[in-house]
Amino acid sequence: MAETRQKDVWDKLLAIAGVAASILVPLVIAFVGNEHSNAIKESENRVKYTELAISILNGPPSNTNQGVRGWDVAPNAGTDQDASRCGFEITAYC
Repeated sequence: MAETRQKDVWDKLLAIAGVAASILVPLVIAFVGNEHSNAIKESENRVKYTELAISILNGPPSNTNQGVRGWDVAPNAGTDQDASRCGFEITAYC
């Protein structure tokens, strides 16, 4: 009798685990897929902003882009002082 009762508990647990897995697995796959998609979009945006910055810097200076061009000629650009102003520490220079 005790063996039958133990078997019933395991059978119930197995059934509950199957239902939980059938619900949780698709949710986890959807979450991971969404995070991957967001990472790809963010990467594409970084590329677009870099291309935009390069096109601005390659063009002649004008009144409309002087403010934007200022970051590339900052007096402390690429130094530790500039890095601390931005909130990070430079450990190596390229």
